[in-house]
Amino acid sequence: MTNPNLLLKHFSGNIEAPGAVSRLRQLILNLAVRGKLVDQNPDDEPASEFLLRIDAEKTQRAIKYSRTAAPSLPIAKQGMDYELPSGWQWVRMAEIAKLWNGFAFGSGDFTSDGIPVVRIGDLQNGAVVLDNAVCVSEKIANALKPEIWIPPDALLIAMSGATTGKVAFNFTGRRLLLNQRVGRIELFLVNAKFIKLFFETIIARNLSISSGTAIPNLSTEQINNTIVPLAPLAEQHRIVSKVDELMKLCERLEAAQAERENQRDRLVSASLQRLSKPADEKAFCNAARFCIRHFDRLTTHPEHIQQLKKTILDLAIRGRLVRQESTDEPAEKILLRIQDEKLNLLRKGIIKKNDFAQRSPSESEFPFRLPEGWMPANLQALCQSIADGDHLPPPKADAGIPFLVIGNVRNEKIDFSGCRHVLEEYYNNLNPIRRPRKGDVLYTLVGSYGIPVLVEDNQQFCVQRHIGILRPSNEINSTFLYWILGSRWVFDQASKRATGIAQKTVPLEGLRNILIPLPPIAEQNRIVTRVNELITLCHQIELQLSISQSEKSRLFDSLLHNALLPYVNLNNLKNERAV
Repeated sequence: MTNPNLLLKHFSGNIEAPGAVSRLRQLILNLAVRGKLVDQNPDDEPASEFLLRIDAEKTQRAIKYSRTAAPSLPIAKQGMDYELPSGWQWVRMAEIAKLWNGFAFGSGDFTSDGIPVVRIGDLQNGAVVLDNAVCVSEKIANALKPEIWIPPDALLIAMSGATTGKVAFNFTGRRLLLNQRVGRIELFLVNAKFIKLFFETIIARNLSISSGTAIPNLSTEQINNTIVPLAPLAEQHRIVSKVDELMKLCERLEAAQAERENQRDRLVSASLQRLSKPADEKAFCNAARFCIRHFDRLTTHPEHIQQLKKTILDLAIRGRLVRQESTDEPAEKILLRIQDEKLNLLRKGIIKKNDFAQRSPSESEFPFRLPEGWMPANLQALCQSIADGDHLPPPKADAGIPFLVIGNVRNEKIDFSGCRHVLEEYYNNLNPIRRPRKGDVLYTLVGSYGIPVLVEDNQQFCVQRHIGILRPSNEINSTFLYWILGSRWVFDQASKRATGIAQKTVPLEGLRNILIPLPPIAEQNRIVTRVNELITLCHQIELQLSISQSEKSRLFDSLLHNALLPYVNLNNLKNERAV
C-alpha cells in the first residue's frame, strides 16, 4: 500500500510534468475506491454483512426501495471489470442511498434575503458556496416537503449542466433548500465522504453522466443504478483518513510548485527588464552576461519564450541588437528620399495628402536615447500609405478573391482556411492601397488589436476594415517594419490610442502617429538578419520545451505506475489517464 512519505520522495522532484498534481490526485482517488490505498483488516465486518444492517436500517425507516428490488444488470456490462479486495462488494446506489430531487422554483419566487436555495452553480470544489445564492421567503420555504430541505453535512450532486456529476457537502452549518436539478444523496450508515470520493473519480463520471444531449445530465434512474465498490465500514473510515492525508500532501506539492514558478517568473521578468532598460552600457553588459549564463533557467515555459521574443524586439528598437557603423548613411537622408517618393505617388493619384506625416517628432519624445545616425519618425512617415479594408459590406461569393477578417490573421501568419470570398470585379475596383501585396504589413485594429503579419507572397486577397494595411516605403526594409510593429514599444502606443470600452479600436490616425525610431537602411538590414536568427532560435527552444514536457509527462506516468499501481491492472486505467 502507498505511503505519504514514499509519495513525497518519488514525486517532489518530478512535479514539473504538465498537470502532475491533478493527475496524482485523480489516481489517489481511483486507488482508494479499488481498495489499494490502505491495508485490509480481516477482522473488519465484510460489506455483505454491512449491507444486511443497511437493509434493517431502511426497514426501520420504512424505505421501500430495498436491496432485493434493485436492478440486476451484469456488473461487467457497466465497465467495472476490476477485482475487488476481500470483504468488498459491488452495490448499486439504490441499495445504500435514497436520492431526493430538488424543487422547481419559479424565478418570481427568488428574493435577496430569506432561506438560501442551492443551485448547480453553488456546488464548488466539494462544498456549497453561498456567495451568489438566491433565497426564497420563509413562507414559501415552510410550505415545501421535508425532503426539499438540506440538512447540515448533506451530500449533494449536480444533475445537469457543465458540472454534471460533481458532488459537494453542505458545510455551511445552515439548513438550505434544494433547487431543481440538484440532488440530495441520503446515505444509510455508509460514510458519505467515501461515496464522495467515488463520485470524484473518472470511473464514476464516465459511467454515470449522459452526454447524449447538448447539455449533460443525470437522471434519478442513472444515479440509482450507478455501481459502487463498497468497502467494509471500518475500511471506509481508514480510506477517507488516508485520502485526506494524501490530499494535504498534494496541496504541499502544489504550493511548492507554485512558489517555484513564481520565483522563476520573477527572475525571468527582472532579468529581461534589466536587459531591455539598462541604466548605462555597463549595466547592459552585466544584464546580457547574466541572461547568457542562465539562459536555461530563463526559458523553461512557453510564456518565457514569448517574453524573450519581446525583449529581442525591445533591443532591436533601441539599437542594442547589432553594432552601429559610422559609415552607414544616416536615417535623415532616408526620410528625405521617402518624401520625394510620396510626392511622386501623390502626383499619380495613388495616395492622398493625408498620407504625408503631419509633424516631425523630436527625440525627446522617446524614453530612450536614439543611437547615432538614427532619426525619430512617425509610422506614417515610413509608409507610402496606411489604410484599412473597404468600409462597405462586400458582396459575398462562393469563390473568387479571398476576403480576410481578423480571425484569419493570427499566429504571425495569414490563414486562408475557411475564409470568405468576393467577386474579382469587386477586388479590382478597390483602391490599390486597399489591395495588399507582397511586402505590406497587416495590422489588426479592433478587438485583438496590435497583431502584425507580413505579406510574404503575391497571392491576391482583400481585408475587412478591422485590419490595417501598411505599405512601407521602398526605402524601408518591410521585415524591419514588421518586427518593430510587434514590439512592446509600438503595442503600448497603440493601446494608449485605442478607443472604445467593450471592444477596443485603434483608429488609423492614431496608428499613423505612432513613434518609430528609424535606423539607417544598412542597420535595418543587419537588425532583420539578427532578429530572424534569434526568433528562429526561440522557435527551436519552444519545440524543445514541448518535447521536454512530453518526456516529463511520460516519466511522471512511469513513476505513478511504479510507485502507486503495483497491484492494479494497467489496462483498467485507460480512462483515468485522460484527466
